[in-house]
Amino acid sequence: VMSSMFNNNKISDLSPLANWNTGNVTDMNNMFSSNPDLIDLSPIANWNISSVENDYSLFSGDTNLNLTNINNTPLMQGFLKTPNALGGAIFITNNADLVKAITGQDLKDNLNGTAHRHIIVETPDHKDENSHTSQTIDQTIDYSRDAKVDTVTGEVNSYTPWTATDSTKTSFDE
Repeated sequence: VMSSMFNNNKISDLSPLANWNTGNVTDMNNMFSSNPDLIDLSPIANWNISSVENDYSLFSGDTNLNLTNINNTPLMQGFLKTPNALGGAIFITNNADLVKAITGQDLKDNLNGTAHRHIIVETPDHKDENSHTSQTIDQTIDYSRDAKVDTVTGEVNSYTPWTATDSTKTSFDE
C-alpha cells in the first residue's frame, strides 16, 4: 500500500523513485496528490501499475503535470486503463487516447494534422504549340500540438501552438 505516501509534501523530483518495483502494489490512492511543483513523470515512466486497484486521485491537485514524454511507457498504459488515476489533476498531453479516456472527447484531429499542397506544373512544348507536359508535385507537412486537460471539469483548457512533427520540415519546398 502506497496510499498518500507523498501527499502534500512538495515533491518535485521523482528520480529517486525510478527503480521502485511497483508491480505488486494495489493501492496508490492520493500517492502524489497536492504537489503543484510536480511536473515530470518520466523518471517513473516504467512503473508497472497494472495491479493497482485503488488509484483514484493519484495526482489530485497537481496542476502542472507534463505527460508528453511518457507515451508508449508502462505508466501511460496504466493511465489509459485506469484514467481515474489522473482525477483531480491538470496535465499537458499529446496522447489523444488519454484525452478521450479522461474527457470522453475524441481529439485526434485536434492534436494532429497534415497540411497538403498539390501543384501542377505545365510546360509548353516548343515544337507543338497545342501540346504541353504536365508534372504533378505533392507536398505534405505533418504537425501536432499538445492539450492542457483539466480532469476536474473534464475539459481541455488550452492547446499549445501547432508545430511540425519533423523539425527539419517546417515549410513547403519552393
